[in-house]
Amino acid sequence: GGVLRHLYYGSKLRRLEDYLLTAPRSLFAPGNAAVLEGGVSLEDMAQECSGALWGNVGESLVDVTLPDGGRAALFRFAYYERGVKAAPGGLPSALNGEETLKVVLKEQSCELYLELHYTVFEKADTIVRWSRLVNDTGEAVTVQRLLSGQLDLPQDDYTLTTFRGAWA
Repeated sequence: GGVLRHLYYGSKLRRLEDYLLTAPRSLFAPGNAAVLEGGVSLEDMAQECSGALWGNVGESLVDVTLPDGGRAALFRFAYYERGVKAAPGGLPSALNGEETLKVVLKEQSCELYLELHYTVFEKADTIVRWSRLVNDTGEAVTVQRLLSGQLDLPQDDYTLTTFRGAWA
């Protein structure tokens, strides 16, 4: 349905049978799900980018007020580019990344685009991610929230290390 999702985060997969781990699986039992065509439930999907008011029970990556006053923005896949510049001029960026992938999602009711940038640091086994919202509507769009990334994971036993706060 054009909804961008991730299938696997974890240690490197080395054997062909390990790729079975990437098969989509339920995050949790669906409740008041937003169901798209084909029976796709956004609530039960590990999304790379969820918009507010579309069935995601976690914190949405993007929350905007659209030119028509609506807030239920649904971004779907438009296109991707490989090898793009790591960050727009003047903004901080990660140095010496091996390749940057830009995935562009388009809001379904207007010319509002969400760019998701991924830079791979293979030697450090790390992916750096940042987001950019592009308003080509010609009208005002109010941004309530725009996060660098979203990480939906199935319920499990995790150890999570973060650097949240005013450390920089």
